[in-house]
Amino acid sequence: MRYALNCIPLLANDTLSFLIRFFQRAFICGVAALTHFKLVAGYKGSAEMVLAIERGEVDGMCGWDWPSLKAQRPDWVRDNKVNILAQFSLEPDPELTKRGVPPIWDFIKDEADRKPVELVLSQQVFGRPYIAPPGTPPQTVKLLRDAFTAVLSDKDFRAEAEKAQIPVNPMDGDKVQDVVSRIYASPPAVVQRAKELIAD
Repeated sequence: MRYALNCIPLLANDTLSFLIRFFQRAFICGVAALTHFKLVAGYKGSAEMVLAIERGEVDGMCGWDWPSLKAQRPDWVRDNKVNILAQFSLEPDPELTKRGVPPIWDFIKDEADRKPVELVLSQQVFGRPYIAPPGTPPQTVKLLRDAFTAVLSDKDFRAEAEKAQIPVNPMDGDKVQDVVSRIYASPPAVVQRAKELIAD
């Protein structure tokens, strides 16, 4: 990250699903942490972006989560071929912290930017949520939540996920609901600053 504070590294970027995440995180770094990234668009997905790194076309990519990196390029982690600049999350990952990767909060110089950055990053908490429509009876919501918790805690299910190298890190529905409520309760000034941080 110190390197990024003093140069203009090239970050791979695609034109579809990763676009929003890349702009959000790269511009959070660029505006709030005073770094300067140049996004190289046009890659079709993470696989092409990884190849671009290996070919030396770009210096890195943004938004590749830790479990996916470990599963897709275990040799990069094992042989220390990759430098992880910062943790983009509300709470630091213990494993990354142990490896000396600083949280993004270490680079947010202006306290006025902290809440807006928290707002942008909060969406990571519920990466792939399952939702029910408004008006769903509380007992039905509880039944669904309990069912998901039971499946995701099942030993056979966890064993199959591990075999397929699919990380399973579920969050309880009530905790996700709390995060969503806090997002919608964000003051207008915080929302506006968040928009400024991720604007191109």
